[in-house]
Amino acid sequence: MVCVRHRDVLKQILVETISAKTDELTTRDRQLMFTTKYGRNKMGKKVVVGLGTLAAILEGVSPGLIPGGGLLLALVVLGLVWGWMGVDANEPTTYCALAIAVGMTGSSDALSHLPAVGDFLDAIVGATSVALYSGVATVLGVRIYNRLTG
Repeated sequence: MVCVRHRDVLKQILVETISAKTDELTTRDRQLMFTTKYGRNKMGKKVVVGLGTLAAILEGVSPGLIPGGGLLLALVVLGLVWGWMGVDANEPTTYCALAIAVGMTGSSDALSHLPAVGDFLDAIVGATSVALYSGVATVLGVRIYNRLTG
């Protein structure tokens, strides 16, 4: 275990090394550094996923719980944040395939054939697809920005 003083010294060395090397980086390297899954806050990703899951479950189990579509708006915002934080804009194929698959599952009502819980599961998957689709919009925006600036 590293003591607090040593941790601060190591952190300062790392920051100085990164700032010294940043001058040598090309635009493409900077884009990769800031858009990869390692360049973002891992705890922030977990919070966004947790809140999105909770909002999707609440919207699926009791639609209209918050008047004016508040949970759906929260899902859209969380999806936008997740698309920016958690998806590599240079390699979005897996995320886009997942979003399409979840969206098709939600719209096909495939789970509604399960007795007693099928309709709830379909609604939860449908609400999850709202967040995933808004994340795809963020990835599209980041990709366009990267193409225009790089």
